[in-house]
Amino acid sequence: MTSGGNTNFRWATACYGVDLQGDQRVIVRGERRGGHVTFATVAPADPTFIEARRRKIPCVACLTARESLTRWLEAPFSSARKAGKVFPTLLDIQLPFPLEECAYAFLPAQGPRRVTRALAVAAREEEVRKKLASLAAAGIDPMALDHEGLALWTQSLRETPPGPGEEGILRMVVNLRGDLSTLVIGRGGEFLSAHGIRSGDIGQIKRLLKPHRTTAAQVRWFWTGPDAQDAGKVSGLYGQLSREWPGQSSVHSEPATFLARALAERALAAGPLRCNLRSGPLTHPALIERSRTQLTRAAALFLVAGLVLCGSNGAVRFMAREREARVDALIGALAVELAGDTGPAKGDALIRIVGDKARKKIEGMRPFLNVFDPSLAATLASVADAAKRNSLHLDMLAMSRDKVQVAGAARSWNGGDELMSFLKRAGYPAKLDRKDGGADGIVPFSIASGGADEP
Repeated sequence: MTSGGNTNFRWATACYGVDLQGDQRVIVRGERRGGHVTFATVAPADPTFIEARRRKIPCVACLTARESLTRWLEAPFSSARKAGKVFPTLLDIQLPFPLEECAYAFLPAQGPRRVTRALAVAAREEEVRKKLASLAAAGIDPMALDHEGLALWTQSLRETPPGPGEEGILRMVVNLRGDLSTLVIGRGGEFLSAHGIRSGDIGQIKRLLKPHRTTAAQVRWFWTGPDAQDAGKVSGLYGQLSREWPGQSSVHSEPATFLARALAERALAAGPLRCNLRSGPLTHPALIERSRTQLTRAAALFLVAGLVLCGSNGAVRFMAREREARVDALIGALAVELAGDTGPAKGDALIRIVGDKARKKIEGMRPFLNVFDPSLAATLASVADAAKRNSLHLDMLAMSRDKVQVAGAARSWNGGDELMSFLKRAGYPAKLDRKDGGADGIVPFSIASGGADEP
């Protein structure tokens, strides 16, 4: 079981698209110039094609609609990561053979809100090996195996985009090559399905179209492939089909090289529904080597980045040391200014020394500082006011600049709270202690310096 990759080789400027038409090989060289891809048909024995293989210029072929299949899947998740975990199970249910025997890919598409949608493309590894063997017998070793139906569809849209008002119109792309023909069905710009058909089997084609019939079905027919060069054959088929499925009919330009052109275009230009079913153990050696080289380069870049970071860290440490030395010098100068000689002390030790000396200086200046404090008389008057407002009876009041003691009685449990709050604002770390009240509701209380309020 292998999960497919993408046919888009954005790193390449040229690519060969190969369409095996029975014993014939149709080869188109695509070359990207600016934002456009130009094409040229190449003979299999052309020296440039032989040289291109030696220089490992990408070559892309495809699995036909008979050799592979497509299925639309929907998972009830808005997260693509979660949906990706269930897509293999959803695909396995729809396959007529075990998923473990397949190469497959899930191509993202827009879905309704809270739903992740993808187009599953799958082929049995046995079919992939058979196709590679057929190509090898023709002297071709493709780097990628695309899907025929998707290549026909995206190239048809690129060369003849839907016009205004054609979003809901059924679009049929028929690749005519005898009994190895292919029918691709879509609506507007959305791919629906691809089927291998026999070009003369009108009944088979109608059966494939029947699920898409609506009361107002409108159709556009597009014809391509080597047999589409026969105007009589196209006219005969369209004449029979248009009786039930009428609509505009067009032959794509240069129909014989259309599929090969599509394969080269998809390899060189970005776009939707790209896939590569040559993956896993069947991956082309050149792509394995390229991946290994990219990993080596990535590892080298990480190493260089690591060295740069190491060098940056060294520079940062050097700058940090210089900044630390400047801060230490500034702190040392400030310490000398505050506390005089502090000796060789640094850091926490220096802060402790400066703090101790500063506290001693403040204590020595206390008598001078007290002059600027509010007078005890003013504080005492405020205490008396608070007691009067709260109907407190004071039995004892002793106060100095750093201590206070109060004893008395209040008419309620919270009667002494305002007095306690004032004393704390005045700078006294006091504690309020209350006793249970008597039958008259009087609550004895006391306030003393030190501690915290009772809960």
